Amino acid sequence: MKDKALQILKEKFGYDKFRPNQLEIIELVTSGNNCIALLPTGFGKSVLFILSSFLLKGITIVISPLISLMNDQKKKLDQNGINAIVLHSNLTEKEEKYAYKCLLSGETKLVYVSPERLTNKSFKNMISKINVSLIAVDEAHTILWGDSFRQSFLKISDFISELNKNVTILAVTATATKDTVNIISNVLKLDNYQIINSSIVRKNIILNL
Repeated sequence: MKDKALQILKEKFGYDKFRPNQLEIIELVTSGNNCIALLPTGFGKSVLFILSSFLLKGITIVISPLISLMNDQKKKLDQNGINAIVLHSNLTEKEEKYAYKCLLSGETKLVYVSPERLTNKSFKNMISKINVSLIAVDEAHTILWGDSFRQSFLKISDFISELNKNVTILAVTATATKDTVNIISNVLKLDNYQIINSSIVRKNIILNL
């Protein structure tokens, strides 16, 4: 698996080697282990679920908190020749139907959605016909928004349970205290999971006072 992952890393992202903990996390989730990954900003958190999608048989659903973030990811993926779709409220009916068609036909294995999309009946009906291997929660600290203005974050686990399939969960963030990690695991109802916590110390940065 390591050789295949390195090949994809080189071909799709242009890197010759993984950053600390990236390969370990990819190996965990592609082996069916739930994981909460804490990596500093700029350490390639998105690589974790994007690369994993190439190694898994089913599709990867990425739950993203912001439309702008989804569109930015989509733009970068297009530039790297990686086929992915986004599903959000700004799409036209025609664009949404085309996105569903791509998923059902197997043209893409990577889809970005908002947490609100998970309660959409047509989406749930479509997803029930597809093999889902991985659900990645990007910027997972935003799950805390569920207690205030975005209740849909609190319903992610309901969507997962309704799939009635053995789906692996990956939650990634650069910002999470121990309490936040506990909240993430509770909201997602992760009984068994591993935490990978990379140091926030940047050895290449020197501060002179």
